[in-house]
Amino acid sequence: MDDPNQFNRLLDEYLDALVLYAGLWNRATAEDVVQEAFLKLLQEPEIPDNPRYWLFRVVRNKMIDQLRHDSMRQRKLAEIRQNRWFEPPPNEPLITADELQNALQQLSKEQREYVTAKIWGGLTFEEIAGLTGSSRSRVHRIYQNALQLLRKILKDKF
Repeated sequence: MDDPNQFNRLLDEYLDALVLYAGLWNRATAEDVVQEAFLKLLQEPEIPDNPRYWLFRVVRNKMIDQLRHDSMRQRKLAEIRQNRWFEPPPNEPLITADELQNALQQLSKEQREYVTAKIWGGLTFEEIAGLTGSSRSRVHRIYQNALQLLRKILKDKF
């Protein structure tokens, strides 16, 4: 990748979402894995056709590989459960970060992954399907079910 401006734009645009996404697996190493993904992008001769998807795919694969080699899987899952999903806006939020985190923890790991990839990562259902090896319709259905469940959990907030 020869264009530093394009690289900087990608870094600015996707860094936070990728760290959040990687944090689904392991918050402690999320930033390191995302850094590795961007370093790998620098080594590519040409920028991929869809760099957002490419970066999410690299981060996801690296995080899964890391989990496979981690003998302390239970500890890693506990760290995932402690992950902070977002910081609330400066004015009074409808939902606090803790309330959202607690609500998201009531979803399955798959639902959390799809919601995070869609809302905070900006990925399309097709991209999430490719990323996770699921069909687009399955991703859409699980995402919609997750939103319905979140609405039920947070019903008194809206």
